[in-house]
Amino acid sequence: MLWLNKELLEKNIFNAADRTATNKNITKALLKLFKPENETTMNALLDHSISIADDYLTHGNEYSVFKEPKFLEKGSDLNTFLNWEQLGKGKDYTPLLDNLIAQYKIVLKIGIHGQPKYRDMIRDIILANDTIE
Repeated sequence: MLWLNKELLEKNIFNAADRTATNKNITKALLKLFKPENETTMNALLDHSISIADDYLTHGNEYSVFKEPKFLEKGSDLNTFLNWEQLGKGKDYTPLLDNLIAQYKIVLKIGIHGQPKYRDMIRDIILANDTIE
């Protein structure tokens, strides 16, 4: 899940915050998000990450791992594919996962069905007081 949280933070929220997504900045952001007062927002980020993993690993879903071209080329061995170094490294390797993540980034950005715009909430937490106790 941490990889998906990093993916959602790095290329979506950090851009909105006009920050560079370095390991140090991502760590600082996660420390801020895991503070008790930010529990609701952090839970939303975790829920989005869990939903991505669930959608990707469910047979029959439009963007399922079981439909990935490279998964099929590599013999359809799920364990091997999930340990593959190129998993999540872009459209050339996992186009369906890349597309699925892009859709969830949109949901974080605009909020759907009355949900808050979590991207903005996370951005505000990241930008608030850059010191970590």
